Amino acid sequence: KYGILSKAIKANKVKVNLYSYSDFLKNNERLDDGQYGGSSGMIIAYDKASRAIDTIKRNNPETLIIFLSPKGQLLDNKLVSHLAKAKNLTLVCGRYEGFDQRLVDEYADLELSIGDYVLSGGDLPALTVIDSVSRMIDGVVGKKESVDKDTFQNQLLKNPVYTRPASFRKRKVPNVLISGNHGKISAYNRESSLKLTLDRREDLLERADLSMIEIEKLKKNKIAKTNHNIYLGLVHYPIEN
Repeated sequence: KYGILSKAIKANKVKVNLYSYSDFLKNNERLDDGQYGGSSGMIIAYDKASRAIDTIKRNNPETLIIFLSPKGQLLDNKLVSHLAKAKNLTLVCGRYEGFDQRLVDEYADLELSIGDYVLSGGDLPALTVIDSVSRMIDGVVGKKESVDKDTFQNQLLKNPVYTRPASFRKRKVPNVLISGNHGKISAYNRESSLKLTLDRREDLLERADLSMIEIEKLKKNKIAKTNHNIYLGLVHYPIEN
């Protein structure tokens, strides 16, 4: 109901349909049941949940069915971009100790995790997927440039950003950013992005699109900080003692 996603729904850029397992249960049926094998914890039953998924598939034959699970593929920006190209997504939320495996085997096009931790259910991961995927759809975010320069685009962390006042409590905005020289500003932001990624998420650089000049600069920055080997741009550089 709020923010960018709300506007996207009202503008028919995104449509969200909500289904509840309980709408497909008969009389006093329970969705969950105990596990075969004696392990503790209840799981979502195959025969009960399949009614809901079958209905969704009939209404949306082309839908991509995604089970939200900590055992799934980790969500990243590349996967978000791929999902944004799909015509329809069905996000299947778990609860308790998860799904009867036969549900996953029969229906899942993808098992998806939003991180290496466990939540009480799939509702919060579903919101995460909806929000991140919707941002990639043309017209959802006011300026496409904002999406193009987001963190993780091109596998890099976004450069530090600043606003007015230019000086406050003895902390100043870098002079180049208020110089009006857009060429120098662009170069400065790119270099800042690379340095920040090197410091905090060096693993991302292995998949980033880097020039040889940028690789050499990053190599020098790394040598200044450590004597360990580094791996940048799919080129391995041994660092001498």
